[in-house]
Amino acid sequence: MCARKRLTLKRWLALGMWLLLVGVVHGQVIRGTVTDRDTGDPLPGANVVIKGTVRGSATDVDGRFVIPNVRPDSIRW
Repeated sequence: MCARKRLTLKRWLALGMWLLLVGVVHGQVIRGTVTDRDTGDPLPGANVVIKGTVRGSATDVDGRFVIPNVRPDSIRW
């Protein structure tokens, strides 16, 4: 393998590691589905909020929600 190809490979590996690090630093994604306790039907338009924060989301027509970029230390159960 020539020196130029090795340098390119090292750059791609460095970029991949950096992208992984950025993904970890920016946080996790919380996903879920809100359903009616009695019927099990999805609840569209329900508000889901992380306790103690103003971060949240509304459910879609199938009761699903996504809250992106959540730091693990910001969640209070």
